[in-house]
Amino acid sequence: METLAQQKSNKQGHRLGLGNGAEHGSSALVAASIARMIRNWDGGKGDYPKMSEILKVSKASQIIGDFNNEQGGCALGILGLEANAVKDGKMDYHKMLKHFEVVNSEMNEGAGKCPECDRDTLTIWGMIPHLNDIHEKSFAQVGEWLETKGL
Repeated sequence: METLAQQKSNKQGHRLGLGNGAEHGSSALVAASIARMIRNWDGGKGDYPKMSEILKVSKASQIIGDFNNEQGGCALGILGLEANAVKDGKMDYHKMLKHFEVVNSEMNEGAGKCPECDRDTLTIWGMIPHLNDIHEKSFAQVGEWLETKGL
C-alpha cells in the first residue's frame, strides 16, 4: 500500500509526464524526486511550486498551438495541468494563479522584450505561448526565461 507521500509523488510525476517511477526506470525516479523537492520547497512563499521549475523538470511531450492533447502539451498547458486548471481544453487562469501563488497583475505586466525577436508588447501570460509556439523553445528554455522573472 502506498503512503500518502508516495501517492503525492506519483501524482506529481504523472502530471509531469513521468508516470510511475517503477514503469519508467531510474531517470523517471530522479525526475520525480526533483519534482517532489520542488513541491516541498519553501523559499518564503510557502509550499508552492515555481512555474520555471515545473517546466524545467517536465518530461511531457511538447506540442505547438494547443494547450494539451493526447500527444502532450505546450508550456502553458503543462503549467495548467500541474495546477489542475485545464478543463475541456480551456484554461482556468485563476486556478493557476492560486496554485503557483502569483497575482494576476504580476502575470499581466509587460514581459519585456522577447529574447528571440525583440517583441515587447507581450504580458508574461502571452510570452509563455509565444516562446513555445512561435520560437519553439523547449520547456526548459521557457522555464529559464520564467526564472528571470522570478517565477
